[in-house]
Amino acid sequence: MRLAGVEAALLRLMRQSPAVEPPPAVEVPPAAAASPDMTMRYLDVALTDLQREFHLAHSQPRHLAPQPRAHIVSPRSGLGGVIDSLLATQHLLEMFRRTLPPGAPRRCLDRLSNRLTKFLSETKKLNAPEK
Repeated sequence: MRLAGVEAALLRLMRQSPAVEPPPAVEVPPAAAASPDMTMRYLDVALTDLQREFHLAHSQPRHLAPQPRAHIVSPRSGLGGVIDSLLATQHLLEMFRRTLPPGAPRRCLDRLSNRLTKFLSETKKLNAPEK
């Protein structure tokens, strides 16, 4: 019953809308239309050509995008390395936060920065020598 109502609505819309030309049909070579095997072979060749062109274009880009500069952190192991990573993360977060206009995303990153400060404080306490 619901389907009949949908069909009726579609028919009304089709009658009201101006005639739209159908999209152009994809030309299939006559040999490919002869049998399913030939069609699959044609599609396989087209896919291979497409992949080759994609990889060629990807390996020789017309425009080089600038590579982002990464903050260099000396790799230390243990708790010192964790502290270094938290400090680097806090710095990058702050640099990004300052680029944002005042608003909800900036306030959210400010709260995350405060949480990182608390993480750093607790982590440094773990690194302190026991009395």
